[in-house]
Amino acid sequence: MSDTHMPPAPRPWRALAWALPALVLSLAACAGGAQPGGLTGTEWRLVEMDGQALPERPAATLAFNEPGKVTGSGSCNRFFGSVTVSGSQIGFSAIGATKMACMGPAGQLEPRYLAALQQAQRHEIKDGQLLIHVRGQATPLRFVRTRP
Repeated sequence: MSDTHMPPAPRPWRALAWALPALVLSLAACAGGAQPGGLTGTEWRLVEMDGQALPERPAATLAFNEPGKVTGSGSCNRFFGSVTVSGSQIGFSAIGATKMACMGPAGQLEPRYLAALQQAQRHEIKDGQLLIHVRGQATPLRFVRTRP
């Protein structure tokens, strides 16, 4: 009989022990960045504000192109900012915009729209439309999906 030393049998749990923390961190990052309600990757056009229908042009829009970020058009200027979504709660912050002069209806809509976003409290997707409920407003902002 030989007295050679045999290596220990591989232990599959060791590989799992190394991979598990990376997997947990990856899943946490995905879950933390995902916006409930399927908002990430969607774009919307504002069709109703203060209970009044809005014209299709100039369009006020809202885009959730990446987690935690929002962009869009106020109807004249482009805007950008941060968004936090937790369940049905939604909040917009750090909103900045370009400063082109806006005349007529676009000039009247834009400041009201951007102010309303900053007072947003909750959202829901109902009948394929995004409703954003705003503090102090009886009716929500109503959007139709433009992408996807």
